[in-house]
Amino acid sequence: MDKVLKGVLRYNASGKSKFVEEIKRLGKSFKPNTVLISCMDARVFPSRFSDSQTGDMFMIRNAGNMVPHYSHYLEGNMVSTEGAGMEVGVLNSAQNFVVCGHSDCKAVNILYDLREDTNYLKYKNESILKTWITLHGRKSINIVHNAFSNPTDVNQPLVVSFNIGNKDVTAQVDPTNDFGIQDKLSQLHCLQQASNFSTYPFLDKRMKAGEVKVHAMWFDIHKGDVYLFSPSLQKFAIINENSIGQMVKDVNS
Repeated sequence: MDKVLKGVLRYNASGKSKFVEEIKRLGKSFKPNTVLISCMDARVFPSRFSDSQTGDMFMIRNAGNMVPHYSHYLEGNMVSTEGAGMEVGVLNSAQNFVVCGHSDCKAVNILYDLREDTNYLKYKNESILKTWITLHGRKSINIVHNAFSNPTDVNQPLVVSFNIGNKDVTAQVDPTNDFGIQDKLSQLHCLQQASNFSTYPFLDKRMKAGEVKVHAMWFDIHKGDVYLFSPSLQKFAIINENSIGQMVKDVNS
């Protein structure tokens, strides 16, 4: 905590007055147009790599950038922070709902290690983390485990279909084979979680009306590259000067 407390002192000296001015400028009518769900990994700062400012987006962070399926709420298993946060976004007329995964995700790595048994009930008395990861990540790992049941298959293309934002999309997961199996899982998992947005009736209604769009982003923490899933390219593509035109078309289509 020493580092945290000394950080507050630095904030008091150099950042607080700027922050207060930003809050005054925003006033009471600010409307963040994005809800972003990302992993809580301490190396991942979506506001930094998206150059977001105070009041730009609602941010929800958890282990493994999970978007719990609405069925868990209906079954009485859980009332989630994620679901509540999404509803806050809707109440504030947010137009973009984003899942952001990343490379070397420790939660996804655990999910991969548990691939032989993803029954979350098995872990209830052992680990909250394992229970959380298998409950919300088992669809992702089952797809990858079935596709790569033979270790020699790991270099083969993995093509999967999802419904994201009420649109059927085909995804080629790491088609150039740049990443290891855990990072391939992380990318697929990001898309699987993005598909869960439409299971929430208050979001599904707005998707069908064209009022809300769903996106999947992925961050390579070792290279600093930011990817966006492009439905037209059918893959995660790096966001840069060469791709920005296509990216803008994709997010507005």
